[in-house]
Amino acid sequence: IMGSGVGATFVIAPVYLAELVPAEVRGALVCCFDICINVGILLGFVGGYVIDTYLEASGNVKWRLMIGVGTIPPIAIALASIFLPESPRWLVQMGRRAEAEAALSRVVVDQRLVQEEIDVMTTMMHSEMAASFKQLLSPSTKSMRRALHVTLGLSILQQATGSEAAILFTPLILSNAGVKSTRAQLMWALPVGVAKLLGELISVPILDKAGRRPLLLAGNLLQSIFLGALAVGFAYKWNW
Repeated sequence: IMGSGVGATFVIAPVYLAELVPAEVRGALVCCFDICINVGILLGFVGGYVIDTYLEASGNVKWRLMIGVGTIPPIAIALASIFLPESPRWLVQMGRRAEAEAALSRVVVDQRLVQEEIDVMTTMMHSEMAASFKQLLSPSTKSMRRALHVTLGLSILQQATGSEAAILFTPLILSNAGVKSTRAQLMWALPVGVAKLLGELISVPILDKAGRRPLLLAGNLLQSIFLGALAVGFAYKWNW
């Protein structure tokens, strides 16, 4: 259940943000969303360490509390969602232009810009053609097939690298590396969260200057090196 909720949020939230704001700030806001995810991961590591270090309770209470604290953000998001406007693009698609203008006006002050954005959405809706899943997965043009292969390849291989598993199993990896104390494992997990966040904070400001492809290649190269080192460490049972 938790995985379904997280997966749905990761898909819906960027789409909602992209449909809610003007094009000139859309990329920055979506990047901000990704940064906030890593801030949340770091806060999770910090929360686990604080609970284990400063809470006077048994181990059974501590691990349950660590999981229980994780229910606070989704509850806050659910309550805050009540006050969020509907997606202007969806409202335009439903033929509710006045409501779309009102929704967009809540985040865009300039009414001229609101009208321009709604006009663009309306034009795009009229020009777009509905496509079936068959057409999506088996496009007729060579360019679309290449785009599909790149999209699927990046999405699947990014997860298949195991980088997310390395983060999820950080305490276990540290235990196998010789860090046996639970408190020490939680403490040494903090640099992992910091490193993940720093990667985002470094790459986002230079994204437009350096380009997407060079950063993607550099990130994949570094990821390959360090995941390879981690694999070698497990294979030869290195004890750090």
